[in-house]
Amino acid sequence: MRKILSVLFVTLTLLSCTSEENPVIPPTEEFSIYVEKEYKADNQTKYAVLHNGDGSVLDFKEVINDDTLKFTLPESTVYHLTIYSSDVYNGAKHSILSTYLNITANGSITLGLPTESTLISGEKSNNFEVKVNHSGNIKIIGISNAIGNKSTSSTVSSNYASAEMTSDKDLDEHLISLMDMNGRSYYKLFFIEEGKINYTFDFEEFKTYEHEIQIENQELNFSSLQVHEMVIRNNALKRAFSRMVFPAGFFGDQPENYTLGFMDGFSIYETSISARVRSNSNLSLFIRARFSALPTLDLATPQTLQIKSENLSNFGLILPASFERWSARWRYQENNTISMAWSIYGNTTEIPEFKMPAELVEQNDHLQKISDLKLETVTAIKGKYTYEEWLLNEFVERNDPLEFQEVTWTELY
Repeated sequence: MRKILSVLFVTLTLLSCTSEENPVIPPTEEFSIYVEKEYKADNQTKYAVLHNGDGSVLDFKEVINDDTLKFTLPESTVYHLTIYSSDVYNGAKHSILSTYLNITANGSITLGLPTESTLISGEKSNNFEVKVNHSGNIKIIGISNAIGNKSTSSTVSSNYASAEMTSDKDLDEHLISLMDMNGRSYYKLFFIEEGKINYTFDFEEFKTYEHEIQIENQELNFSSLQVHEMVIRNNALKRAFSRMVFPAGFFGDQPENYTLGFMDGFSIYETSISARVRSNSNLSLFIRARFSALPTLDLATPQTLQIKSENLSNFGLILPASFERWSARWRYQENNTISMAWSIYGNTTEIPEFKMPAELVEQNDHLQKISDLKLETVTAIKGKYTYEEWLLNEFVERNDPLEFQEVTWTELY
């Protein structure tokens, strides 16, 4: 019996030693963040903080331009990433935190500034003035000579409208766009003549746009509408003509219905629309659409965005039907000495209670005010990208698809 006990004791001892000498090592994975050369301004301090699924801190590193931040992390399916930025401006301390939920940590991301530009050029030529004679029921809505340039000043009287502009060297033709009292838009293309600075036209020389989108919605007060005709130059999509369309009521009592007009002969068009809900001025709409065939714009008003909790520590929301992603921003302001904002971007309706590294909290008194943050805005978004595609576009590609319609609803708190 003693021999049996002795053998058992030796066996257990050997097993214990083997376990201590060969401990089980949790699997890990590598995660890298490449920082582009001009991502961080000279007066900024930035950190990248990686959180576990419960919001706790896994690791953090200072963000340095033209550098690669390498992390070795416990193996997991997703993490959360916070970019923390701070600076001092005019004696006031500013902190901005941006948290991206559900980052797949099986590769790398790139931090950089947006690169897409639809502007043809920024090189200006001569100043000129345009005057349009009319019968009294026409209102000028702007003169555009591409790349989004609008009149520097304009005058509307009982029988004419005029505006001052600066021509663009990259374009041969320039555009005048007018709107009548019924919200209908008209246009004329003309050439800039060398040395000529004054141009006068009659309204009868104008024509209606070949393609039109009718805007009829009794629930919205429109505040801004833009229209662009697009061309391909140097393998990139650029705006050939760009103009603001003032909504009905901008010049006084006008009908609620009006048109967005697009010229013929272009393969791609773009429009953007901003509006507020009449029954709830805190709820606003923004639509951006790019298309080859005129779309039906999604102006349907959703219900008020449903928030489960406004607190950052246990925030939750219910997205309207068909909306795939959201963002929310909290803000804290202390007189003119401290300003802090924390934005979170996600596709899940619940978030963990995020922690920041104790070392950073001790060094930055901003971060000691996190519990004082108040919910400012919540935004629901659909179209153009899924959340995963948006993350890729945000961190890596940063280029819009050729055609899309993105709908954004934002509520103020």
